[in-house]
Amino acid sequence: MKKQGQENKEWRYKKERLYSILYHLEKRYLPEYANYRLELLNNSYSKGIMPKDLNPATCMGASKNFSSSFHKDSSVKGTMETIIWTGAKNNKKQIFVNGAGYYFNINKNSLIFQVGTDYHGTANTGDHGGYGFVNLSKKNLLLNTEHQQKLYNNLYNNQ
Repeated sequence: MKKQGQENKEWRYKKERLYSILYHLEKRYLPEYANYRLELLNNSYSKGIMPKDLNPATCMGASKNFSSSFHKDSSVKGTMETIIWTGAKNNKKQIFVNGAGYYFNINKNSLIFQVGTDYHGTANTGDHGGYGFVNLSKKNLLLNTEHQQKLYNNLYNNQ
């Protein structure tokens, strides 16, 4: 995060609240996956980004006018990406596609649960003005190796 964002407490509160809401939507609609995300964090050296009862994700993303090629993310297998989209601010279409070949019109506000290790993406439809926000549990942050333990011990002991 840029220094400007770190110092803006009101902005940080709004973003942290938003990502906490994403996790609580996951708990409501996919409680098994939400519990697994929490269990992964509990069983790792990672401290997560926020207090774990608010959001145990290890990565949060945000984008405007987002488009991506068909891809898989480095999420832990068995977790979901919990995604919300705001509708387009103009008449340009926003389209989400998953690996099963289903296309979703996300021109309106949307909530998507996507297996991060399955192929997915959004079409490049230009400057549509829509925003997307996502919670992920990244496997490189949840590995319990000796290297990870040293990394986290150094990180949190030096603050």
